[in-house]
Amino acid sequence: MADYFDEQGLSLLEVMMTMFMVALLSSSLMGGFIVSQKMIKQAGQETRASSFAYQILEDLRARSAEDWADIAAETEKGSYVFEVNGNESYGMDFQATVSLDENQATPSLYDAQVVVTWEEAGMSRNLEMVTLLNPALKGVMI
Repeated sequence: MADYFDEQGLSLLEVMMTMFMVALLSSSLMGGFIVSQKMIKQAGQETRASSFAYQILEDLRARSAEDWADIAAETEKGSYVFEVNGNESYGMDFQATVSLDENQATPSLYDAQVVVTWEEAGMSRNLEMVTLLNPALKGVMI
C-alpha cells in the first residue's frame, strides 16, 4: 500500500514549461487575430471605395441631355476629367478622379474611368472602375 506522503506533485520546471507553451500558443493565436482584423478593415475600405465609384458611375448614367451635350463638347477637346471628394456616407477620406473619353470603336459611347484614392496605414491606395456609358439611352443623340 502506497503511503500518502510518497506521492510527488509537479516540479517547478514542469510548471514553467507548461506556462511557456501556453504563452507561445496564445501569442501565435493573437498574431492571427491582429492580421485578420487588419485584413477585415482593408476589405471594408475597398468595399466603401467600390461603392463610392459605383455611385459616381450611376450619377453619370442619370445625367440629363444637356449635361451629356456639355460632356460631348468637352471630350472633343480631349478627356473630360473632374474630381469628386468623399462625403459622410462614403468617407471624407476618398478622392475620385473621373475621366470620360469617346470610345474609339464606337464614337457614340464613352469610356468612363473612376479612380478612387485614399490613405491607409500611411500608404496611398486606389481602386479603379471602368465601364462604357451610352448617353443615347437617355435620349441624347450625339
